[in-house]
Formats: sequence, C-alpha cells, structure tokens
Amino acid sequence: MSRLVCATLLFPLLAACQQQGMSAHLYGPPKGTSPAYWQVAAYSDKPPIGPGTARGVLFWSHGVSGQNVQWKGKPLRFVERFAREGWDVIKVNRNNLHERNWNVSGPKHVADLQKRARKARSDGYRRVILGGQSYGGAISLEAASTAGLADGVVAIAPGHGSDACGKGYGIGRRADSLPRQLRRALERNRAPRTVLMVADGDECVGFNRPHASYRETLNASGSSFVFLDDTMPVRGHFAGNTNQFDRWYGQCLVDFLDAVGAPRAGETVCPSPSPVPAYLLPDGYRPPAHGGPGSLLGAWSGSYSIEKRGTRNLCLLVDREASGGIRAEVAFGAGSQRKASMVTFRRYFSVDAGSGSFIYAHNKYRMTVKADAERGNVSVTIRTAKGREYRAELERGCMLVDDRSPGKVVSGEPASAGRAASLPASQSRKAASQGAANRPFASVGPSTRPPHLYGPPTGTSPAYWQARAYGD
Repeated sequence: MSRLVCATLLFPLLAACQQQGMSAHLYGPPKGTSPAYWQVAAYSDKPPIGPGTARGVLFWSHGVSGQNVQWKGKPLRFVERFAREGWDVIKVNRNNLHERNWNVSGPKHVADLQKRARKARSDGYRRVILGGQSYGGAISLEAASTAGLADGVVAIAPGHGSDACGKGYGIGRRADSLPRQLRRALERNRAPRTVLMVADGDECVGFNRPHASYRETLNASGSSFVFLDDTMPVRGHFAGNTNQFDRWYGQCLVDFLDAVGAPRAGETVCPSPSPVPAYLLPDGYRPPAHGGPGSLLGAWSGSYSIEKRGTRNLCLLVDREASGGIRAEVAFGAGSQRKASMVTFRRYFSVDAGSGSFIYAHNKYRMTVKADAERGNVSVTIRTAKGREYRAELERGCMLVDDRSPGKVVSGEPASAGRAASLPASQSRKAASQGAANRPFASVGPSTRPPHLYGPPTGTSPAYWQARAYGD
C-alpha cells in the first residue's frame, strides 16, 4: 500500500511526486527518509484537487515544544472547514530534531514556507493562505512579510518560542518579551487579510496583557483583519482547537478569508455567542421533560475536579428509560477555567443486575450512573482509559447558558419566561447568503466589539480608569 507524499514543493503532490512507501504515521515523511521539512495532505479523506479546481491552497504549520515531536498532530478543528469548502489544505511538517531557538531555526522555517507559497503561485493556485498555531502562527506571519506572496494569514495564539509557556517569574518575563516580536511581525505583514487569535488565559502570553497593543498595530496597518482577543468566552493557549471555537467562529473565519474581491480595510468582527452556551448540544435539541419522582428522565447536572485545571461541568440528559437501561445525551462543558473543549455524546447505559447501577463501557472507558430508588441521590463516576477516575454528585436541571453570561437557561422543565428548552441552531453557509441575521454564531461584517467587563469606556484609551469589581 502506498500514498503520495511530497517532501519538496506543492503541485507535484498531485502530478510528478514520486510514490513513496507508506510512512508509519499518516503525517510522517516518506519511508526511509528524514528530511528537515516535508508536506502532506492534511486530510486523507479530502486529498488536494489541484490549482485548476481548488478555491486556493492553505499551508498549515504546527507548533513547537523543544525538540519533542509535534508534526503528528492534526490541524486545528476549524481548518477542516476550508477543505470542505473546496480549498486544498496542506500540512507543512518540520523535523523536530532540527528545532533550535527562533534566531537559529526561525528564518529557515520562514524561508521554506515562502518557497512553498511561491511554488503554489507558479503552479497556478489563485489564492494562497498561510496559517498555523503557536510557533506555526509566528512562522506564517513572518512568511507573509513579502508582498504578493499570501492572500491571507491565520495566526492562532502565535509565539516565537515555546520556552515562554508555563508558570514562574522567569518564564513570565520571557513571555513578556515576545509581544514585541509579534508586533513587529504584524507590522511587516503584507497579507491583505489577517486573522489573529490571542485568548485570555494564554499560558504563553506572560504577565502583561498585550491585546490592546495588537489591535492598535493591526489598525495602524490599514489591512483587513479579524482579531479574536481576550473577550472571547474561550480561554487558554489551545482555545483555537476547541469544539466551541470551531462552532462559534470557524465559519466566520472561512467566510472572511474566502471572500472574493478587494478586502475592506479595518476590523471585521466575528461575534461571540450571546448568551454563551454552557454546552454544545445538537442543533435544535430540546431537553427531555422531567419524569417525576422515581424517574431518571430529564436533565441532571454536576461537576467534578480536574485538579490544577479547576472543575469540569457536565449535563446528563436522559430521554429514554426502560427496564434494561437508559439513553442519554452526556454533555461536557468548558469547565471553570473555560479551557476544555466542549463535547456531547449519546450514550446507552445498561443496568447492572448486581448493583442496579447504569453502566456505559467502551474498551477501558467506563461511566457509571448510580441512583437510589427515589432518585433523590444520583451520581456519576467516570473512569478513563488511562485509569483516572472522576466523580460528580448530580442534581436536577442543567444550566444551558454559562452562568458567567447574562441570563440563565435551565433545562429539564417546561420553557417559560426567562427559560428555554433548546439552544439556537447554528446556521449553514447557505443560510448566510439569505442574511447575516440568520447566522448568530458566524457572521462577517462591521459590528460593535463587546466591551470587556473591566475595559475602559468604549472608544477611549485612558492611562487609568475604574470599573465595578463585580458585574452582579
């Protein structure tokens, strides 16, 4: 069995690239080789279709962690949307044994990416986008400093070095020096369209909060940009790889970068959802009604400790109850730090004859729901495939809206004023053509950026200001 892998430049991936033996890993280099750089199709089920058919090509660069292997990871979740929209998505991989500090390795990485972009142009691709996360985002920004090379650049949590990530005074001071490098990269950027994401709580940002200076630099550039900053309800260095980031902002970013014609100068806003959902439930989902005393039907919620990462909230929505077991949607929220990726699964729990508990098991993973006969005391225990165990006491009702957002949504009861039984459905791209108002989670266009709870008065930038310590 073989696959096409091209360790040189782009279009030969489809035409003249030599068929190599299958690498041991989907993203690995050609078997028996150890190049400094190589590229592969980002998605095996969405291979490149070539410059004559594709809307363009997106080169995706991964992050860095010292000399640890990083090329095995997939692109961020939202990037697959480009492949579904008809873009060729190519993953540019770097040999981890060649990684040094930015001053040594950075210029080499940038030169390699620029070479690939030029080859894509000569092969006939109409548009070229450079994108990456963390170190890969910095490489992409730096590579876009040549005018006419890239039509767009995507920098998600960009940084010029992984040694700034973590805790501690020395690390924090190192992180505080990186914003200067990033601002210089933004100043040199010549891509007509720019996407920058730097979330709140990014472990690689340091003590200073550079978001305002980034926006100032982007505005001064006169380019068209999207800046997803510390006002997003998604936090951390890996915010861009969460399911909620993909759902709330992914299509907006595709629409912005895929737009035809000259870009409009200034900021385009990809709005955050309001109110912020506490869970990612299926589109149009209606929680089951409360089953009454002695029944598990309805919504149950709780949280469990994930040690240094705070707590994780979950919602158990039981919509079927029988003598042999129960069926439920199990929704996991972003947690107390808003850093976890939200996810929802449909699970079938079987009754354990000995204990009367309801059990879902898959390989080494196990979830157990325990309840007394009156359903007054209900708990869930999760045992992961790695043997870690978490336990949460459950109570009736689920808050479908993050309680740090205005308003609350309680499921498991009939809808009434101030309450809802379902979340707004995300809209398809086709619906967007009928009007941005139908696209609450992914619309592109001028908008007022929501102010931060502690931000200065709108439209001002004073040296000092005061704000209420608590919004409630």
